[in-house]
Amino acid sequence: MNPVQQVVQRRARPLAITVATTLWLVAGICWPLGVLVRRLAGATGAGVSPGFGSLDFLLSMFGVVVLGIAECWLALLVRGGNWYARLGLAFGAVICETIVLVQLIGALTAGLSAYYGAGAALWWVTMVVWAVIPPCALVFSFLPSVNGYLAARR
Repeated sequence: MNPVQQVVQRRARPLAITVATTLWLVAGICWPLGVLVRRLAGATGAGVSPGFGSLDFLLSMFGVVVLGIAECWLALLVRGGNWYARLGLAFGAVICETIVLVQLIGALTAGLSAYYGAGAALWWVTMVVWAVIPPCALVFSFLPSVNGYLAARR
């Protein structure tokens, strides 16, 4: 073998994978923080009971913490070159975005008066953040440079 054939060079991580990982990490952190901040701000209405000791709060908080941990873990696996983690994030994002869109449609059909209290504006802000960040991360996760990077790591 000549010297050219013996040199092995790792493929550099593209900027798109760094941006996608950052967006996935932000999305994973925004789920539990959004639920907690909405409850702290006192957003009530549409069947939401105020207080931290209620069963609906505890169950939703448990669910979004598990979701956030899984999302962050999968994002770090994608950064390392795991192709299947990207599919898991995409599948999870479709499910979560469906839930967010159903909540947004329900809130819009109920009218703005269905969500009242000091946290009503914060409720809308968290819903918009939840609706925007995961699709952006998903787009960055499937750019051609990311495809080449993950294919080289397989």
